[in-house]
Amino acid sequence: MAVAAVEISDAIRERESSRVAIEIDSEDGGERYPRRIMMLVPHEPDEDPRVRWAIDLCREIGRTDVLGFSWLVTPKPSRQYDGRVFIERVFPYARGGSRGLSLFLQLLRAPTETILVSSKCRQLLRFLHIDRIVRPLLERRLASRKCSARTHSISMKVSTKWGEMTNVLRRTWPSLMGFASILSGMRVIYRTLLDRARAVSVVPQVVVCHDIYALVVGVKLKKLMGCSVIYDSHEVWPEAFLEEGGRLQRRVIAFIEGRAIRKADVVITVNPQIAHYLEQQYRIKHVLSVPNAEPLKKDVEPSCARPITFPIKVLVQGRIVPGRGFEEFLSAWARVDDERVVLLVRAPINDYFQRLCETHGDLISKGRVRIEEAVAEDQLVEAATQADIGVIPYRGPNLNHVFACPNKLSQYMQAGLMVLSTSETEYVSQVLSQYKCGLTYDASTPDSLKEVVQGLINNIPLLCILKENAYKATQAEFNWANLSLPYRQAIEGLMAEEVSHRCP
Repeated sequence: MAVAAVEISDAIRERESSRVAIEIDSEDGGERYPRRIMMLVPHEPDEDPRVRWAIDLCREIGRTDVLGFSWLVTPKPSRQYDGRVFIERVFPYARGGSRGLSLFLQLLRAPTETILVSSKCRQLLRFLHIDRIVRPLLERRLASRKCSARTHSISMKVSTKWGEMTNVLRRTWPSLMGFASILSGMRVIYRTLLDRARAVSVVPQVVVCHDIYALVVGVKLKKLMGCSVIYDSHEVWPEAFLEEGGRLQRRVIAFIEGRAIRKADVVITVNPQIAHYLEQQYRIKHVLSVPNAEPLKKDVEPSCARPITFPIKVLVQGRIVPGRGFEEFLSAWARVDDERVVLLVRAPINDYFQRLCETHGDLISKGRVRIEEAVAEDQLVEAATQADIGVIPYRGPNLNHVFACPNKLSQYMQAGLMVLSTSETEYVSQVLSQYKCGLTYDASTPDSLKEVVQGLINNIPLLCILKENAYKATQAEFNWANLSLPYRQAIEGLMAEEVSHRCP
C-alpha cells in the first residue's frame, strides 16, 4: 500500500508539473523555453537612470526579469511585478568557503602575525623548506616592536633597505586594503546574483549585464545555460577605482573585464570614445555606442521659451563627489565678480559637499552662490528650467571624466539651457560643437571661466541661440527614444536567434 501511495503521489506531481509547463508555454507563445530577458544589476535598480531606461526598453520587447543587488534593506518592496517586468532586490547572505579570501585579507592587514599563527601559512613555509629561515626572522621582527624608540631607530639605520621598504608598504597600505575590499565586494555580488539567477525557474534567452560586476555573472550563466549576453558598460572600469590601488588595480580590473568581455555576444557603452577604448584595449569589434540621453519629458516649459533676465543663472546639478572638478570650478568662480550672474548649486548633501560649502562660505554669504534644495531624479529636468546655463566641470586625467557622458548633459539640454563644460571632456565637447549648444573653458587657466561667462553676459543674443539649439537637439535627435535604437535592435536580434538552452 505504501508503495502504491508513493507511485500515485509521483504521478500526481508529474501531472501537475506538466500542467504548469503547458500553462507557461502557452503564456509565452507555445515554446518549450520561453523567450525571456534577464537583466543583472549590481546595485539598486532605481539608482541609475540608464538602468531604468533599459528596463523600459526591454519591457516593450518581452517578459523581463530584473535581479538587482542591494546591500541594505530598503522600504521598497523586495519583489515587484507589473505583468511584464519582474523586479527583485537580492540581498547578500553568509556563505561558506570564504576562508581563502579571509586569509588573504588578514595577510594584508597583519602579515607577520598571520604567517606566524596561520596553520596554512606554516604548512606552506614547510613545503617550501624555508620555515627555519622565515619564522625566526618574523619572530624577531614581532618582538622588535616592543623595543624602545632608541633601539628601533638604531635598527632602522643598520637596515636602511628594510626601512625603506617598510615605509613604502605603510604608504601603500590604505590603497591595497581599499582594493582588497573592492575585490571582496565584487565576489559577494557575483555569488549573490549568480545563485539567484540559477534559482530562477525559466532559462532566459538574453541576459543584459550592467557593468563589470554583472558581466562576470552573465558569462557564467552563458556557460551554464547557453543564453546570449549583452554587456552594457557605463564607464571605463580599469579607471574607476584609481584611489584604491593604482597600477595594480588597473591591471587586475582590466584582466577580469578582458576575459569576460570577449565572451559577450554584444557590447554596448555610452559613447564612441569608450567604444573605441574597449575595442583597442581588449581587441574586440563592433562595440555599440548608446549615449545617456534623457527620455523626452512632457509638459515641461524649457528655459529658452522665456526671455533672459538678470541675474543670469548658472547651474551645477547632480551628485558632487571628489575628483570631478567641482572644487576647481568653485575656485575659478570666485574670480567671476559680477552682480549680473549667480551660481546655483543643486545636489544631495554629503560630507564632501559640506566641506566645499564651508571652504567657499564667503561666496554663499555674499549671494554669489546659492544652494538649492535637491530634488528627485525624475524632477531634475523641470528643476533645471529655472537656470540659463548648465555646467559640467569634469577634468582629466581619469578617462571616466575625459570620456564622460553624464546624465546632466541631456538634462540641461532638454531643460533649454546652454551647456558650459571644460575643454578636457572629449565627448561632451563633441556634442556641444555638433549641436552648437554650448561653450568650453580651459580649467587649467584661472581666468578662462571668467572670460567665457563675462562674454555670455555681454552677448545675450548668443546665449539665447545656444539655449534654443540645445532644446531643439533633444527634440530632434538627442533623446533616449532615438539614440537607444541600436540597443533595441541588439536585444531583438538575440531574442530571434535559436540557442540551445541547458538547465543549470
